[in-house]
Amino acid sequence: MSLPVSGQISFDDVRVEMSQSLIPTTFSYGYSTADWTSGNYFYDGYPVYTPINLLSSGSIFSESSPLYFQDLSMSAWYGYSHTAYVGLNTTTSLYPHFAGFIGITYASSMTVIDLGVSNATYNINISGSSSGNGGSGYWVMYYGKPWSNNGTYDALLFTGAVPYNSVTATPIASGSLQYSYNNTITYNYTYNSNKGQYLYAVLYVENYGS
Repeated sequence: MSLPVSGQISFDDVRVEMSQSLIPTTFSYGYSTADWTSGNYFYDGYPVYTPINLLSSGSIFSESSPLYFQDLSMSAWYGYSHTAYVGLNTTTSLYPHFAGFIGITYASSMTVIDLGVSNATYNINISGSSSGNGGSGYWVMYYGKPWSNNGTYDALLFTGAVPYNSVTATPIASGSLQYSYNNTITYNYTYNSNKGQYLYAVLYVENYGS
């Protein structure tokens, strides 16, 4: 689904779009607009919100025009789709969309790539640079949706950033944010119905902006 293109947007709409079930009893603070719009993935020792999908037309913020506190209106997210994706042989950009403010420490963004359902080997080209004011962080590529549906995680499988389990996701590659980066990853892909057909490129940034 995607968020409505007009009219009222409820927190329940956001909850469903962000692949979160009813918030677990572990969390007493409830849902936060600031957290979900930043893709805040760590709160009080727990990963909570899924990354923001930069491919969605509903995500109106960019690297040059990031999201600020004063832009935290629900109406800014009309039409947002967490499952929008690009196909193969597509070049896409991944950047911190959130300018940050006190209370948001870990922001995350992602792009989704449709690999299809056939066995294949892919060369994944990753390049980029750090602007110097984006804070520290790293990127990870996953085969399969890399977060849980209920805001919780299995401690035995917790990797330090995103709650995932081996049935629904597999980390493919990762790297730290650097001033310059260039790499090619060869990935042997075999469709698994439990993991689906999508590759998730996720960017995590700590203390981005001011």
